[in-house]
Amino acid sequence: MNYYIVVEGETEIEVYKSWICSRNPGLSYVNSIEEIRDNHFFILSGKGYPQYFNMIEAGIEDVRQYPHINYLVAAVDSELLYCGFLLC
Repeated sequence: MNYYIVVEGETEIEVYKSWICSRNPGLSYVNSIEEIRDNHFFILSGKGYPQYFNMIEAGIEDVRQYPHINYLVAAVDSELLYCGFLLC
């Protein structure tokens, strides 16, 4: 399985990279989407709220271009999304 992960900011990249590798030793981190082959994950910073919405949209397009990516994961602060949807 291959994962494309969008996180909220820059710090989260290191946190998720470490966490995923420790919880899923069968997965390996790659630095670019072009490196994804088998059992890899790639993490992209969403550059904070509200920019991460654009990065999630870009991630959708990337996943369409690279059919060997099995999952697109968006990991953002839920309280921001909850409040954002409440106010919309």
